[in-house]
Amino acid sequence: DLHAHEMTLSQVLTMRSGIPADDEKCEAPVDGKIDEASLLANLNKQKLDFEPGRYFAYSNCAYNLAGVVLARVSKMSYDRFIEESFFQPLGMTSSYVLGSREEANFAQGYAREAKGWKTEPATRADKVFASGNLVSTPGDMQLWNRSLLNGTVLSRETLQKMFTVPTAAGPAHTHYASGWFVEPSGVIWHAGTLLGYGTNNMLVPATGYAITLLSNTPQNDHWKPADVALEMYNAASLGPKRSEERRV
Repeated sequence: DLHAHEMTLSQVLTMRSGIPADDEKCEAPVDGKIDEASLLANLNKQKLDFEPGRYFAYSNCAYNLAGVVLARVSKMSYDRFIEESFFQPLGMTSSYVLGSREEANFAQGYAREAKGWKTEPATRADKVFASGNLVSTPGDMQLWNRSLLNGTVLSRETLQKMFTVPTAAGPAHTHYASGWFVEPSGVIWHAGTLLGYGTNNMLVPATGYAITLLSNTPQNDHWKPADVALEMYNAASLGPKRSEERRV
């Protein structure tokens, strides 16, 4: 709220807003609560990392704030909006907000220890904020990907806006659009990391394919979802050979 007049929603979605990237600070409890009010209070205590529009810098706190904006504009909770706008229309019956269901086959997240693995329970913030509170399956993700490739739930006009990379020179230049990396080859993708999890979702609009990787271990020296997705893309000849990938 304090810095709202300094930035646009487009800058928030394209990671050019200057909203701090320190998750621990923006997601910390305030008076024992973790909610919209605590997020805003925490962000209002901090200075912007840079003048909006000057740089590209990925920030989960920016995603969290986008979820707050969505809830205010739609006049419903973030999780209800996602459920009614996407999960139900697309038949994504295995997708839900973290913590809202008890699933016997839920894939517990794990992280490496010196002599093996340890479980990584979801944090309180993971169940509240928009940067990481959704659960899904490869099958449901393909329903989502097909809707994007075919322009069903979202209009073609909306998709074009979402996949358009802002024109900027210097340190603000990147291939990041609104929540997606859009490569010069036409490949569109995004990775995801939480404690205990590492994922990658890739769209190839030119050939109509999509690759989804979901794992219950985070990215590490032996497992890099973005690299595996790239290897699958090249092995299946889904488009012109690609030799590098950006990681988030």
